[in-house]
Amino acid sequence: MGCQGCSRTRSKENWLPMDEIFTLFDQYPAVPLFLLVVILLLGLMRRRRGQMKTSCATLPSRTKASGFLDRPILELGGIPFTGKMATEGMFVCAELGWGKTFLVFQRALKAYLRAGMGGYVLGAKSEDLATVKRLFQALGLAHKLVVIGPRHRHRINCFEALASIVPPDSVEEEIIGFFTSLLEIESRSASKSGGEDTQFFITHGQRLLGAILSCLRLAGALITATNIYRFLVSLPQTPAQLADAGWQATSDANKCMEKAFQAVKSPREAADYESANLYLLRELCALNERTKSSIVSTTSAMLAKLLRGWMAEIWSSTTTVRFQDAFDGMWLYFDTSPLEYGEYGTYSLVTAKHLAQRTIQRRRIDADSRAVALTGDEWQAILVTADRDHQAVTRSKLGCTWAATQNITGLYSVLGGGQAAEAQVKSLVALFGAKVFGANSDWASNTYASELCGMGIELLGSGGTSSSGERTVYDGLFGNANSSSNWSEQYQPVVRPEHFVRLRKPEPPHNEAEAIVIMPRLQQVIGRHWAQVTLRPDG
Repeated sequence: MGCQGCSRTRSKENWLPMDEIFTLFDQYPAVPLFLLVVILLLGLMRRRRGQMKTSCATLPSRTKASGFLDRPILELGGIPFTGKMATEGMFVCAELGWGKTFLVFQRALKAYLRAGMGGYVLGAKSEDLATVKRLFQALGLAHKLVVIGPRHRHRINCFEALASIVPPDSVEEEIIGFFTSLLEIESRSASKSGGEDTQFFITHGQRLLGAILSCLRLAGALITATNIYRFLVSLPQTPAQLADAGWQATSDANKCMEKAFQAVKSPREAADYESANLYLLRELCALNERTKSSIVSTTSAMLAKLLRGWMAEIWSSTTTVRFQDAFDGMWLYFDTSPLEYGEYGTYSLVTAKHLAQRTIQRRRIDADSRAVALTGDEWQAILVTADRDHQAVTRSKLGCTWAATQNITGLYSVLGGGQAAEAQVKSLVALFGAKVFGANSDWASNTYASELCGMGIELLGSGGTSSSGERTVYDGLFGNANSSSNWSEQYQPVVRPEHFVRLRKPEPPHNEAEAIVIMPRLQQVIGRHWAQVTLRPDG
C-alpha cells in the first residue's frame, strides 16, 4: 500500500493545476472544441475498423464455390437468384421485341461479372457485341473480354482444344462427337437429307473418321482438318489398288499408315491400329462403289466447313486463346452471327458451343473453382441433341447456361418435328431451373407454358329457366317459372394459354415488360412454383 501511495503522490505532484487549465481554456476558447472533435473522430475510426474486420471475415470469397452458391447474385422482377440457382440454368422464351436482350440477358451478364465469373457468349446478332463491350467497360472489365471472329485477331484450333481436355488415347471419340454435332446441323436442310439410309451412312462415316484419326495419332501427325481430308481422299478405291506402286508412292493415307505401323506402340495402340487397318483396307475397300462414295461424302461433309475461308482460319489455325481461360474469369465472345455469316456463322457458333460444353464437362471442381456461364440468344439456330446431355450435368461443374429463343415451335422444327422432337425439346427445357415466358403469340409455346404452371380446381356453374303458357305480371314479379342450376368442380389451367398473349411488351417511356417465371424453388417462398413479374430496364 505504501508503494502505491508514494506512486500516487509523485504523479499528483506532476499534474497541471486546475486554475492554469481554466486559464489556458480562456486564452484559447477553440481548444476544448478541437479536443472533442478529435476524440469523436478517433472513436468513429475505431468503430469503422471493427466493422470492416467483421465484414471481411464474413464476406464469402468470389472465387470460392461455396460462397458463390449461397450468395444472391441476381434479381429478376423481385425474385432473388443465388449462385446455386444460376447453375441450374435459365431458359427465356418470348417473341421478337419483348426484350430478351436488354431486360434479361444484360441483367444476367452484369450479375455474372460482378460475381467474378468467366464465360462464353455466342453472338447471335452482330449488334450485340457493341452492347457487351459497353457493359464490360462500364464495369471496368474491358480487359476480361476476348472476341473471336473474322474481324478479330484471336483464334482457337478446335482439334487442339479437344485434345487438351481428354487423355491422349481418347482424342478420336472426342473429335467424332464434335463432328457428329456438325453433321446434325448439315443434315437439317431438306436438300441434303439422305433418306431412310442416312443413319447407316452417318454410322459408317463415324467409323471411317475414327480409323483415320487413330492412324494420324499413331503416326505422330498433327490432327487438323486438312490432314484428315488428305488422308480421306487418298484411300484406295479398290482392293487391287493396294498393290499399285504408284498409289503406294503418292498416297498420303499409305504414308501415314506406314508410319503408324513402324511406330512403337503399346498393346492398346497396336489393337487400335489393327482395327483401323482392317476397316480402311479391307471392309471399306470391299464395299460397292456407290455405298463407299456415300460414306466418304458423309465424312467429307463433316470436314467441309473447316477447310476453307474464315472458318478454317479461326478454327483450324494457331491457338491464341483457350477455352479454359474462362475458369479464371475471362470471357470469350464469338462474333459469328448466323444473320451475318449465314450457314458458316451457324457452324461456327455450334463449334464454339460444343467446345465450351465439353470443356466445362471435363473440368475438375474444388473449393476455389469459379462458376462459368454459357449464354446464347436465338438458341433454335444452334440447338443439337447433345445440348440435353450437357444441361443434365453442367450444374455439378458450376456451369450456368442462359438460353433464349422466340418460341418452342422453332425448337421442335430444327430437330425434325413430330413427337420425338417435341419430347427432346421438353426434356431439355425441363432441365433448366428457371423458365421465363414473356409475351408470345405462338400457341404451342403458350400452351406448353400454361401446362408448366399446372392445374387448379375451378367451380363452374350452369342454369336455365323455362315457362309454359301465358305469363302475367304477377308471375314475372314473383318468379313463378321453372328454373334449374348446376355446379361442378373441374381442373382448369391456373394460367390459361391466352394469358401469355396479353402480357405487356416494352413501350416508352418506362420500357417495362411482364413475364411468367416458372421455378420450383418459388414454392417454398410464395406457395406456388410460378409468379408473374414486371421487368424493368437495369440502370
